[in-house]
Amino acid sequence: MSQTWKNKGYWKWGLLILSALLFTFSIVFNRFSTYRSSLQGEVKKAEKYLHNQQKDFEKFLQDTVLVGKLVRNAEDRGQFDALIAKKYGIYLYEVKETGTLTLNFWNTQLVLPPDETFSVPEMEEYLSLPNGEYLIVKKTLRVFEQTIMAYAMIPVKTIYFQEKSYLPSRMVYSEDVDGRVMIATDETDFPVKSLSGKSLFYLDKVATSGLQVNDNLTIFLRASALLILLLVVHLFAETLARNRIGKGVAFLVCCLVFIRVLTYIFPEILNLRQFPLFDPQIYGSSIVQRSLGDLLLNSIFFCWMVVFTWSKVHQRKDLTTPWIKSVKWPVAIFCICLLIYSTFILSSVIRSIVADSKISFDVTNFFSLNFYTVVGFFVLATLTLSYFYFTQLLFRIIFPVLGNNRWLVYFGIAFSGLVFLSIRSGDPTVLFYLPVLAWLLLYTWLIDREGKILTRFRINVAGILFWIAIFSISIAAIMLAENRKAEWEKRKFYAEKANGTNGSIQRTADEHRACISRCRLPGREFPSFL
Repeated sequence: MSQTWKNKGYWKWGLLILSALLFTFSIVFNRFSTYRSSLQGEVKKAEKYLHNQQKDFEKFLQDTVLVGKLVRNAEDRGQFDALIAKKYGIYLYEVKETGTLTLNFWNTQLVLPPDETFSVPEMEEYLSLPNGEYLIVKKTLRVFEQTIMAYAMIPVKTIYFQEKSYLPSRMVYSEDVDGRVMIATDETDFPVKSLSGKSLFYLDKVATSGLQVNDNLTIFLRASALLILLLVVHLFAETLARNRIGKGVAFLVCCLVFIRVLTYIFPEILNLRQFPLFDPQIYGSSIVQRSLGDLLLNSIFFCWMVVFTWSKVHQRKDLTTPWIKSVKWPVAIFCICLLIYSTFILSSVIRSIVADSKISFDVTNFFSLNFYTVVGFFVLATLTLSYFYFTQLLFRIIFPVLGNNRWLVYFGIAFSGLVFLSIRSGDPTVLFYLPVLAWLLLYTWLIDREGKILTRFRINVAGILFWIAIFSISIAAIMLAENRKAEWEKRKFYAEKANGTNGSIQRTADEHRACISRCRLPGREFPSFL
């Protein structure tokens, strides 16, 4: 790369063009190929699952010694356990000379071969049964002078009369296909074929599902385009900040805010809802924080803006030096209000991520923690880092303006905070924000006295560990309080539910007693069992 190319920054524009091309390719590819390619991919998954089970069944039938043992109930424990572990049902019927059938072996109790298939010599059919949809393979073989009818019932979709979380109605071949793909009632261009090439059933997109799922190539192209775009924005901001810091910061902030707002207004650009992280059922508190993924992106973007700004001005103890005096006081008052508001926002997000989500933060129960817990802790760490540097920037405006009257800082925080809470009088969150306001006053005092508190330490790590401890204890206190409230609400719910169940049982018992008393015959007493 030539020096002229580097100096003029043509390569940055080249990256910007590359980002636009990648995004354009993703749109074109998604429009013309996603529907077909995604369904073709699901067909391949379904056929691979069915073919593997059919091949396994054929391999099982070739072992006539094992089949003979199973018919005579002479298999050992290891052979039996291996058959129990299979994902499909195996049934061996012995055909008597009289023509009657005897079921000598089965490896599951979930389903039995339908009676109408007994008269068919061999078959490979897709049938709908009361508890699901199956590919039924039937073979007839001779084992030790005995005629055996062998069935393989390969589940395609489970169906339960009363669906529960532990008994879901779902497609068997894949865990993440439900809600996107369904078994079509009519023929489509996407048949699922058996090992012999026979069309069994047809797949189609779920018509009622508003959730569009992109294929892997589209996701890769759009993610690459976004990352390159963000890199270009950062590089341009760095270039502008070399001449004037304000321009670089303003450019970065405006670009990141514009990109994020664009994803809210036009969600189909990235189609983030297709990912479980952006599912509002996991977490959602407002139109801005619609999911844990949205909160993650917002926290990363905000942290990016704050850390970038801090990296450019951290050596300046007074950010108001170039300003005229008439501007300093209004800006300082605005910064105090912004300090209070940002503190309330941070505390409410911490509270919400525990109270309004299905994310477990109970570290005492290790097995309740999952991927969303890790993401939640990362979000909290990112928000804490952002808040610390953001308040440092605000204090470098507030303290220099009110340097000779430090008491005005504490008075302004307390007065503005109480006015804000008074406006929200009657809101139950006011009781939550009062201790948060007290914490903010203590935090401001620690920032003001930081040099004196840490004067005995001669390494910079001491200050980092000090603030990590402060924020960790504060966040842990909020999360502990919210966990207790959530646990209390659960106990109340289960107690009310148990009380309602007991009441129903008592009413049923009373009705039975009344029925027994009405049904007594003259001269005969029925014992009461209730």
